[in-house]
Amino acid sequence: MITISHDITEKKKIEDTLYFLLNSANANANGNYFESLARYLGESLDMDFVCIDRLEGDMLSAETLAIYFDGKFDDNVSYTLKDTPCGEVAGNQICSFRSGVRHLFPNDQVLQDMEAESYVGVTL
Repeated sequence: MITISHDITEKKKIEDTLYFLLNSANANANGNYFESLARYLGESLDMDFVCIDRLEGDMLSAETLAIYFDGKFDDNVSYTLKDTPCGEVAGNQICSFRSGVRHLFPNDQVLQDMEAESYVGVTL
């Protein structure tokens, strides 16, 4: 029974996410799609920090399109990918660190300031 319940919950989350993605592009024609997406991911997945980036031409740096942290948006920035878990995502489909991510990337000041423990990054 527990497995069935878990499968239904997971399936529902996937359906809800697909519904959001299908309907938000049209609904946000005059707004910021990436901010809506960041808020949705943060709230639906119970994440403390969501950052959506665009790789820059050199593939060594990125520009944020939306930063959602602690229920509000921060200003967008450009940054280098070196010594960050985001650098591990570039060129891959998915990158995940279940624990100790700030210790694996001691030069990433954002991770240190947040005292981040886990990380997941996905190429869109």
